[in-house]
Amino acid sequence: MHLSIPLPIQLLQCTRWLEFEKRWQEVLASEHVTVFHMTDFENRWGEFKGWPDERRKAFLRRLIGVIGSIKPLAVGAAMRVPDHASLCESQKLLVGSKPYVWCAIRSAILAMKWVEQQGSDASVACLFEAGDEGSGEVLEALTVAKKRHAGFDRRLRLTVFVEKKEPPLQAADFFAYETAKQVLRNIGADQRDVRKSLRRLLGGRIADVVGDYVSKETLMQMVGKPVAVSPSDSGSV
Repeated sequence: MHLSIPLPIQLLQCTRWLEFEKRWQEVLASEHVTVFHMTDFENRWGEFKGWPDERRKAFLRRLIGVIGSIKPLAVGAAMRVPDHASLCESQKLLVGSKPYVWCAIRSAILAMKWVEQQGSDASVACLFEAGDEGSGEVLEALTVAKKRHAGFDRRLRLTVFVEKKEPPLQAADFFAYETAKQVLRNIGADQRDVRKSLRRLLGGRIADVVGDYVSKETLMQMVGKPVAVSPSDSGSV
């Protein structure tokens, strides 16, 4: 089972990101880590090769503590890659050539909706990882939306693609990894309990999460094609 989940958008005032970046880098430097990639950490690759369990647990707890100190709102969307692959080319024009495209755009919309629901007139700046397939499509779609819709233009201040080495994207990578694992549990594709690392992330209101998972049924409705689905095709993030 493969899911497409772009790095979640994390909502926070700019001044607090500066505080976060400083503390995040301090934790990494203390363990001589250049960049935190959750996949490398989980598989004990690269800079994490040979780390004993106690060191791994202590390091992860410190990173979670940094995230908890700023209490961001993590916003994301998910789609099953095989569901998107089943679409014909004309249908993909409606939702993006890659699952990433729809998920990234949906995440931006969810972020703006959340801000509006809080009664705030603040705008949102979206930072995405540079180099992802479909990034150009995402930028084009959001640029067109800003030109065509006044509300979209008012809410979305700018869209920037940056290297994954940036601390906010490292934290987003952490959220994306944990979210992908949990979505599989939510839709019945994995029967195991919630991961301890996710419990720590969400425990004690360390971070709030707003998410959207598009089931196969919903995807087919979006492109105008009815389909029979099994119970495991539906779920929520």
